Amino acid sequence: MRLCCVVALTLLLAGCTDADWAGIVPTSSPSSGLDAAPVSAAMAIPTGISDKVADKCQAVAKARSGDAALQDFDESVQQAVYDKTYADCMIWAQKTMR
Repeated sequence: MRLCCVVALTLLLAGCTDADWAGIVPTSSPSSGLDAAPVSAAMAIPTGISDKVADKCQAVAKARSGDAALQDFDESVQQAVYDKTYADCMIWAQKTMR
């Protein structure tokens, strides 16, 4: 799964020009951001998902958000990474619970 994501991201970014990179690569110093990724209100735990699974999804999402912070991405990107990772994890959890 990670390999597919890496390949897709590589292919998407392969066509970027220098002007496109100007909005992607951060120019300011990063904040720590590792603790700045709470679960948004829209991400309620679906029915049938245990608290243990939801906690695991939060931990994975926090780790991915932390990776983005270490790569100097701004807080909005870190939050987007957190939200998407958490949502993907919960979708996966729902599919495996059936």
